[in-house]
Amino acid sequence: MTEKKVKYRKKRPAAKFVMISLLFVFLATGIYSAFQIIDIMKDYKVGEDEYNEIARDAVIINPEKNKNNNESSPNANNETEEEAAFSVDYDALYAINKEYIGWIYIPDTKINYPMVRAKNNDKYLHRSFKGQYAGCGTIFMDYRNNKDYTDSHTVIYGHLMKNHTMFYDVRRFEKKDYYDSHRYIYIYVDGGYYVYKTFSFFQTTATSEVYTFKFDGVDKFNDYCAMLQKKSKFGKDVTLSFDSKVITLSTCVDASSDKRWVLHAVQTEFVPVPKN
Repeated sequence: MTEKKVKYRKKRPAAKFVMISLLFVFLATGIYSAFQIIDIMKDYKVGEDEYNEIARDAVIINPEKNKNNNESSPNANNETEEEAAFSVDYDALYAINKEYIGWIYIPDTKINYPMVRAKNNDKYLHRSFKGQYAGCGTIFMDYRNNKDYTDSHTVIYGHLMKNHTMFYDVRRFEKKDYYDSHRYIYIYVDGGYYVYKTFSFFQTTATSEVYTFKFDGVDKFNDYCAMLQKKSKFGKDVTLSFDSKVITLSTCVDASSDKRWVLHAVQTEFVPVPKN
């Protein structure tokens, strides 16, 4: 019995050391994680503050007119620009960034941002509109597209941020009620704005045929549009034709896979806006 007690006492310092070591590891991990969270929150704030400032300086929103523009076009009732819900100072934004190509806006969402197009698709992944580092990046058009929105298919990318900014709201179109109440997308350019109506939403991968930019003939494009509608549970009320201009809003499903949410819309009109 005595020998067993001696042996037990000899083991206690080792066990105590293990416990202290584990406690230290857990404490160090917690501190490291806390600093990471702080860094992430600071990064979020950098991007959010910049885009809020840009919107405040370059965008005018009419709240009363904005109420109904998520379900119907702002020009559907022949409203004048002064009556429209939204206006953007193109020249002011172009002065800040020469790669600016328009402002994307979906009423009753947080999608309300300037867009750019660079010589590649990497430049603005973690670069803000004003050129500083930002994890949220900038909403950007695929470099293979024409910046005047004349392509049959134009792809626009944005991050799905955990603070519900950038293209986070794209994922909400998975719900039919949300989809039905957010049918119109507006892109403001120099001289007016384009109106797009949503017709398809689904999940795909980064290498799927969704990301097709050139079509070998009218039939190929018609087949492509039919494929988009077939994969979607919603949007069967929209008729597409060989001369349709389609845009795709693309965002990640998560950070660890190549899955993508894609929202498709077709151009319905261009509303000219004379400059003051």
